[in-house]
Amino acid sequence: MNTRQYQRMVGKIRTAVTGKRTGSLARKRLALFGLTFKAGTDDLRDSPALGVAALLKQAGAELVAYDPGISADTATIDGSLLTVVDDPYLAAKDADAIVILTEWPEFRTLDWPRLANEVGRPIVIDTRNVLDPAVVRRAALTWIGVGRTLHGAVPSSVGA
Repeated sequence: MNTRQYQRMVGKIRTAVTGKRTGSLARKRLALFGLTFKAGTDDLRDSPALGVAALLKQAGAELVAYDPGISADTATIDGSLLTVVDDPYLAAKDADAIVILTEWPEFRTLDWPRLANEVGRPIVIDTRNVLDPAVVRRAALTWIGVGRTLHGAVPSSVGA
């Protein structure tokens, strides 16, 4: 089940970045925000974010990650999988998309207009629906959530 969910997220990212369900992620730079199993920890064990990252890397993407719970100098992530940085703005630099993978509340208070100036393409894929879509859109970024309708509400069948 987890693998299918990871593949579903990668498909959503692929479509957002390339415009096609089968588009290539080769040489696409993705800023991954959140790697830990859940917000408020430094625990990477069984992290869904790392499962998604592994599939993105397998598809040829270049991955740069930021997580408030992990310091770049102490990260114990396989160096060939992704690069961890201590600054979300550095992670976003020239990225083809920002991908939210863990629901850290700190992501809501980032300077989204500044992030819009850093990215190469104005796409935010919020796989955890942690962000306020209106805030992201006001920063001239395209917000793409998971399991939400066009108006941003979560359908009653989601999570039921």
